[in-house]
Amino acid sequence: MIYKKFYLSDFKKNIFPKEGSKAWLKLPNNNKDFFIEEKDEIKITHFRNYKGEDFEFNNLTIKNIYKGEFGGHIEIFNNLTKHKEIIEEAYIKYVFSFKGSYYFIRSLNHMGYSLGEVYEFFYNKEFSYKKVLDLKKSCEAYTIKNDKFYILLEDEIVEITKTINLEIKSICKNIPFGILYPNSLIKIDNIFYIGMRSGLGKVNIENKKIEYLTLR
Repeated sequence: MIYKKFYLSDFKKNIFPKEGSKAWLKLPNNNKDFFIEEKDEIKITHFRNYKGEDFEFNNLTIKNIYKGEFGGHIEIFNNLTKHKEIIEEAYIKYVFSFKGSYYFIRSLNHMGYSLGEVYEFFYNKEFSYKKVLDLKKSCEAYTIKNDKFYILLEDEIVEITKTINLEIKSICKNIPFGILYPNSLIKIDNIFYIGMRSGLGKVNIENKKIEYLTLR
């Protein structure tokens, strides 16, 4: 499917409604979700429902089946032996590599329940994993930029660093966009852009300025 493409210049600053107001309560009813990514260029499209992704690891293809509050699992396919293994570990939202190690994130934000955990996984004839970081809140999106790893939680952006273990540091709090189902995150210099329902979030981590952007 081809998705319509937008540019940052297509968006303008708008006033974000006060929490609890009628306008704020109506925000989730907007049927336009925007997804932002940075590859060769910044690409903004209408968001498609996220159901997981494939990840190549050694001779394995790892597919996480994400079903939100309905659970999900991981499928591990050995490209050499053609053997498939299913790991019944629910709420696995992202699978990725960072500084030579391999991780997945379990996340769920549903009806007041919030889960966010980072696991490191290994494969030595058998697939194994261990929890290495408790985020305390659900992970809405993440990005890796210039060898640094950032996670958008419900209401803040944190930076993850790796020495011996993973360590977490908050770099911007009180981000008000949780009601708009954030789905993606990129970093350009000192600016984070958040893809979400109804528009984009813009967070300047230098002066802590937070802006709400909607289509012109």
